[in-house]
Amino acid sequence: MTRPITIRQLELRVRDGAVPWEEDTPYPTVDLVLDGRDLRDWVRTVLPAGAEDVPYLGHPVDADLRSLLLGRWSGDGPSDGSGFGEDFDGRVALLGCTCTVIGCGPLVARITVDEDAGTVTWSDFSRYRGPHVDYDPLELRFELGAYERAIEDFLSR
Repeated sequence: MTRPITIRQLELRVRDGAVPWEEDTPYPTVDLVLDGRDLRDWVRTVLPAGAEDVPYLGHPVDADLRSLLLGRWSGDGPSDGSGFGEDFDGRVALLGCTCTVIGCGPLVARITVDEDAGTVTWSDFSRYRGPHVDYDPLELRFELGAYERAIEDFLSR
């Protein structure tokens, strides 16, 4: 069984960018920074031997990040449930494909909120579509109160 890594600080950070195929069209995204390290760096540390490093893109800044990070929305389709959205086998798309379609080749993880224990756990990381990559030994645990404050801080910016 994997021992979870305790993350003390979650930060949601806007990254200015452009649509990859159209540099004149702004496309700012949100990076997930855990204890000062981008989530992309965390998954690279458990990249299986011989697996290709996958370039991921964050969610657009107007995405429903509260629902996403509390595991209530998969990250694909409308967050209010009004249209089709992939559920990624009960996981959420933390990062998406560089084509800007989050569900195309996302980095997914299971988000478990345990209110009794006061924790949030991210586990069962993998690339959902495209060449399959499991980031299995990675399991990250957050203190629920600090986690929720980080989300609120970002949303109130």
